[in-house]
Amino acid sequence: MIRFRLYFDKDAETKWLNEMAEQGWAMKSFFAGFYSFERYEPGQYMYQVDFGNRFFSVNEGDIY
Repeated sequence: MIRFRLYFDKDAETKWLNEMAEQGWAMKSFFAGFYSFERYEPGQYMYQVDFGNRFFSVNEGDIY
């Protein structure tokens, strides 16, 4: 599933991503407002938005 959203508030984005995870949708990729999700067990992931060196992309190195 692909969704388009633009957020200027990282807390609102974090809340939305965690709501998606609770419904069983884990983010697979992100680029310029396009979020790609895959079906997983609800609540399997928890997200925290952090701005790093690569704006508009996902840092896969910090998966806990």
